[in-house]
Amino acid sequence: MLKEEPWRFKYILRVLPIEKVVQAELDIIRRYIREISVRIKPLQTFRITVEKRHNSINSNCLIRGIGSEIDRKVNLSNPDWTILVEVIRNIAGLSIVKPHNIFSSVIEMRKLGDSFIS
Repeated sequence: MLKEEPWRFKYILRVLPIEKVVQAELDIIRRYIREISVRIKPLQTFRITVEKRHNSINSNCLIRGIGSEIDRKVNLSNPDWTILVEVIRNIAGLSIVKPHNIFSSVIEMRKLGDSFIS
């Protein structure tokens, strides 16, 4: 669809799936992540991605707090799973997804390369 109808993606840069919306408090976020992190099998890896807007919660505190709940290896460049934490004001959207489940129109257009233009 991106190749055939690129105008549909004019305002869509990324699509991030959100599984749960909770209050943006570290204890609440940790509790939910602990529940869903069972999907990450013992030999699999993960990374934590935090994006915040209009909130003073410290990203490093979030990452350390969430990471302490998961007894698996971290791989920042090529993880099996990505833990997404999207914080907007006092609300947090949380999910654990495979990296290929995150859509970026910019990245997909780059992959198309010259074939996108022709």
